[in-house]
Amino acid sequence: MLEWVCPSCDRLVDPGLDACPFCARRQPGSPPVLTGPVRHVSWLMADRILRITLGAIAVLSLVYFLAVAWAVYTENDLLIDRLTHWLPMP
Repeated sequence: MLEWVCPSCDRLVDPGLDACPFCARRQPGSPPVLTGPVRHVSWLMADRILRITLGAIAVLSLVYFLAVAWAVYTENDLLIDRLTHWLPMP
């Protein structure tokens, strides 16, 4: 997804490279092709954000479930109406 395809050997190449290192290795005596630092994607921050978001959604859904269960248990019709007014009724 973040690579480009070499037109001569059809291999995926890192976008930080200007030329295909696979084709350069086939030619004897050619210098290395790296032109600068290779950019690597760190998924640590994306994973952390995903875990925090999913955790927050899980906590909110648990609190909502407990509130509805408490309203049903105590037969509090006003609280049930406030908690479920957004649900489509058949």
